[in-house]
Amino acid sequence: MKRRYKIIAILLFVIVVARLSLPFLLKNYINTQLSTLEGYYGYVNDVDLKLLTGSYCLENFNIDEDNGQLKTPFISAEKVKLSIDWKSLLKGKVVGEINISNGRVNYVLQEQKDIRDSTDLKKWYELAQDMMPIQLNRVDITNAEIIYADHFKGDPFEVKMSNIDLLAENLSNVIHPDDTFPSQFALKGQIMGHGYIWTEGRMNVLKDTPDVQVDLRVEKVNITELNLIFQKYFGVDVYSGIFNNYSEFNMLDGKIDGYTK
Repeated sequence: MKRRYKIIAILLFVIVVARLSLPFLLKNYINTQLSTLEGYYGYVNDVDLKLLTGSYCLENFNIDEDNGQLKTPFISAEKVKLSIDWKSLLKGKVVGEINISNGRVNYVLQEQKDIRDSTDLKKWYELAQDMMPIQLNRVDITNAEIIYADHFKGDPFEVKMSNIDLLAENLSNVIHPDDTFPSQFALKGQIMGHGYIWTEGRMNVLKDTPDVQVDLRVEKVNITELNLIFQKYFGVDVYSGIFNNYSEFNMLDGKIDGYTK
């Protein structure tokens, strides 16, 4: 009887030690994977693991662009939570979801380059798969911002999109897989602090060339706040005006049909 209690005590001890060690091991693994991105320096300050819910949370997630002399913030988030999508699990599909809180993308153009040259896109995909080894089905982003800054020649400027909320669901086509557009998404945010952007639509991202159906509205953008862009790229000055845009388009098998006004 005493031996049985000893075995149970040892097993409990091993479980407790494993539970306490896993967040540390997971943090080291993720930081090691982030270090493989050439030209970038990535790190996570802490990892919160919840075994019962099948989730873990990365706290203070950061990726900086590293040119050897200066590290420039590129991607950051206060929290990145990765977990099993339980609704899909009940339908017999093992897929994941990601929730990002207070995220930020800061793209700074220091020299003439194509945004696609930031790094090998395949590496970004492989990094995401390493952190979420099952297929992603749901993305929920709250209070994010995107900044595009041009410091290459001439006067520097930046364009800021803030207060971004994005929800994309059924990315793995768990529900209605035979529909042309089985996935749904919706996004809203502010442009330069005053203008607004709303977009919603449906898509099929599992195709080699995704099919997309989009309804987009941009309203009340004060174009004088974008004057440096007009000066730098088009050689003109803008003295006043409000920009509004309304667009709808479909992209099927790489062919685009729609309108903008």
